[in-house]
Amino acid sequence: MGAQAKFDNLAQGGTNEKRVVATVQTQFEKQGQNVTVAKKETRAEQVWARLLSRFTRADLLTVGTLVVTVLCHWISGFPLIIVERLWPKLLARWKIQAGVRQPTAKIGRMLLNVLEFQLSTLVVGGVVSRLKIKAVEQMAERVTNAPLPSGRRLLAELGFNLLSWEVFFYTTHRILHTARFYKKIHKKHHEFKAPVSLASAYATHIEHVVGDLLPGIIGPALLSFFANSHLVSAWLWVGFGSVLTNINHSGYDFPFNPLRECALMHDYHHYSFYSMLGLFGWMDKLFGTSGGDAYKQWRAEVISRTRKHFP
Repeated sequence: MGAQAKFDNLAQGGTNEKRVVATVQTQFEKQGQNVTVAKKETRAEQVWARLLSRFTRADLLTVGTLVVTVLCHWISGFPLIIVERLWPKLLARWKIQAGVRQPTAKIGRMLLNVLEFQLSTLVVGGVVSRLKIKAVEQMAERVTNAPLPSGRRLLAELGFNLLSWEVFFYTTHRILHTARFYKKIHKKHHEFKAPVSLASAYATHIEHVVGDLLPGIIGPALLSFFANSHLVSAWLWVGFGSVLTNINHSGYDFPFNPLRECALMHDYHHYSFYSMLGLFGWMDKLFGTSGGDAYKQWRAEVISRTRKHFP
């Protein structure tokens, strides 16, 4: 009986050991699967970690944001300038103000002015990041430590920033069109009565601060303080905003542009001087600066040409 009991115990022990081994193997397999899933979920985090390892948080906030802005501005605008100057007939059917062609010398001065300004902002951004200003450092910590957003959240925050821009850009833009400020600050931008791409950044330094920077940062600032928004969301906003303003200043009613009405409205603004001060036209309708029947007639004439084949 003693030998039989020992045998049974050994058999029982062998079964338990097998169960333990099987359990451990199952756990390892699950951990391996979790690691694989984690790797798929954290690719963006890995890229972000590399950026944090190479640059300071203040650099990413200041210089990084400016680099995104400048690159998106030139990548979206300069090719259009080249095509318009060298092969104008390719785009003629969509030209809003038909027959208007800016002098080459004027375009050259504008490009040089925009480039000089943007290079100076990059220098200023680098200096600011090195000065270790407490407010800048705190903001940099906040926006770089926030959780990386999902694609859905990025789109939602982009929509919020567009709405914010409509309200605050309209406000500052309308102020710049008053007699007190127009001649000294905003008139330079309106040297192009028929706007061209890249001229969206052709303005005085004061206008860049009051008319562009201020209304542009309000949305991201609100999202940062009240929704813990990440810096990547602000980068998407400034990049998209740079492309959008180039298209709105392009002078063309492109059929593949989902916001082509914005381009029409802003072109009319340069044409008429005062009407259509916002982005989507909502604030203009609310405050009576939409141009009324004059804009409707102008728009009807334009789209009878530009949308003849591609409505």
